[in-house]
Amino acid sequence: MTIHRISQKAEIKFWDAVIPIMEEEGPLMKTFQIFYKFIHTKAGYITFLILLWSAIGFIIGMILGRIVGYYQIF
Repeated sequence: MTIHRISQKAEIKFWDAVIPIMEEEGPLMKTFQIFYKFIHTKAGYITFLILLWSAIGFIIGMILGRIVGYYQIF
């Protein structure tokens, strides 16, 4: 087999696996629908905000830690 035929076969196998997963009734879309329904509730919105501000605080802490590391007093 040539490399061209091997790559074609791999691509066909890839799309044979991906297309059923991404269908409207597939597992990926069902997961997105469940997440969408949860995020549009009050508890989901509060959870989203907590995660968002946690990430922002973590990044700011990393930046400030790096700045303090550059300008150590000791």
